[in-house]
Amino acid sequence: MSVFDGEERLTVSLVSDDSCFKRIVSGKSGLCVVHDVDEDTGRKIAKSNSGDFVKWIAKNRKEVSVSYCKADITEVLHSAEIWLPLIYLANDVSLQVFLGMVSNYLYDKSRGLLIGEKPIVHLKVEYMDEMSGKTKRLEYDGNSESLKVLMKDFKKM
Repeated sequence: MSVFDGEERLTVSLVSDDSCFKRIVSGKSGLCVVHDVDEDTGRKIAKSNSGDFVKWIAKNRKEVSVSYCKADITEVLHSAEIWLPLIYLANDVSLQVFLGMVSNYLYDKSRGLLIGEKPIVHLKVEYMDEMSGKTKRLEYDGNSESLKVLMKDFKKM
């Protein structure tokens, strides 16, 4: 039996051009927050929960460094959905540790939700797969409960 109810989407894919990833994480530790760039204006656009997530890490996981540049615009959403920025993981932070941080952040964030409200989480992370030596991208859209199951599955692998 699966806790995934069909509304979740999980993909793990190879990054064909990982030059940006390698350039940004080279010589860094921790997490690197990557903003979207508007194709027309070139302005950096932060996902709606970027700032809150970075502040949460700074407060709750002081041992993890975060590289974060200021965005020109921050998206504003009027829903319970949680949009996290694209995160690049440096070599000292494993995917499992990162997913644990996200899960803890979502738990803290969910304490203010209405009873029965289950927001959809949107997450993208790029990391170096130690087994293959290749850069991979994990993308997840689904609820936080399914994300906890995902974490356990990665622990087994």
